Amino acid sequence: MRSLEAELKVGVGDYISALCHSVLRVEPYTSCWFGCAYCYARWKRPAGSPRPKPWLLRALEKLWSKLPGELRLPPFRLSTLVDPLQPLEEEHKMTLFVLRAALKHDVPIVLNTKSTLFSRGPWRGLLEEMASRGLVILQISISTVGEHTSALLEPRAPPGPERLEALSAISDEVPCVLRLQPLIPGLYEEEADDIIEETSRAGVKHVIVEFIRETPEGLRALYAKLGKQGLVDRVAWEPYGRRGRLLRPHLAYRREILADLRRRLHREGITVSSCKEGLVEFHNGRDCCGLRFLRPDRTAYRLTLYDIWASGGDLSKAVEEALRSGQVVFGPDITGYPNPIRKILRAHENRLLKILEDPEVLGRVCPALAAQVRGT
Repeated sequence: MRSLEAELKVGVGDYISALCHSVLRVEPYTSCWFGCAYCYARWKRPAGSPRPKPWLLRALEKLWSKLPGELRLPPFRLSTLVDPLQPLEEEHKMTLFVLRAALKHDVPIVLNTKSTLFSRGPWRGLLEEMASRGLVILQISISTVGEHTSALLEPRAPPGPERLEALSAISDEVPCVLRLQPLIPGLYEEEADDIIEETSRAGVKHVIVEFIRETPEGLRALYAKLGKQGLVDRVAWEPYGRRGRLLRPHLAYRREILADLRRRLHREGITVSSCKEGLVEFHNGRDCCGLRFLRPDRTAYRLTLYDIWASGGDLSKAVEEALRSGQVVFGPDITGYPNPIRKILRAHENRLLKILEDPEVLGRVCPALAAQVRGT
């Protein structure tokens, strides 16, 4: 059995530790049934059919019952490597139990799914109750709004249009965020107009963009599946990460897409951010996940590179402003959390501070901040 810390910790890394607020997770199942063609988790999670983790419910209940009522919490993410509402949920209801415990203990939750189960039965009613108390954000992931393309990339998940339709039925009661994940060059350009139109119609309040990250072999297989084999060599790619095994679209392309999306969605009253891209200049504030829809007296942010960039590259100023705000967790604030939350937050903070000392890594993770630092 894994330790509770290992279960709850989103892995420490250059991008996550530097940019993400939600570094606490709950994975109710061991793996994911959907089997999407581009799935990042295939490199990390165990093989085999998904199974529930009943022991985790007891451990969570015990941990959350110890949280002081006045303590602001970085939200727990359901989930990161598996879909919390995959078909197995209808039988085992692990995610339903987690949500009930979160409601009982006032724990803010970010629920991320490709399923439409959230629109039915007890899940919908519970999400609406949590939303009425500012305790949940519903994030729906899509990579395409084409039914044929959905069948190619995500054969076991409901088609993208079906997810958006289900989302539209609940968006008046529950704050809904669209994760455009992964954004695949070539495919996105073909569907951009439809994506923007359907996003607006569905009642989405915020859009998060995460560009495709894949191995060279994985990219060729993915584009072959889409019937766009020749496109791989026409897209400019660059390494993602220290070892360079994964590739992502070039910085100039990512900036161009985000600038266009922000301009077009702004007309619809929808804000935009990116996920693990470090392109903070395109964000609408530090709120890359839509945490502003959660209850402010219960929700905490981590100090990230966005805060330092917004302070002109001055770490001391960013820390001073963060501590004064009362909502950003850094340094001495972390000691107020029980283990394993305290250890998880400290591990990510330590990596953040190391990144600030490494110009090469900082330039890759957050180009705008790196440019500020070079100019000082």
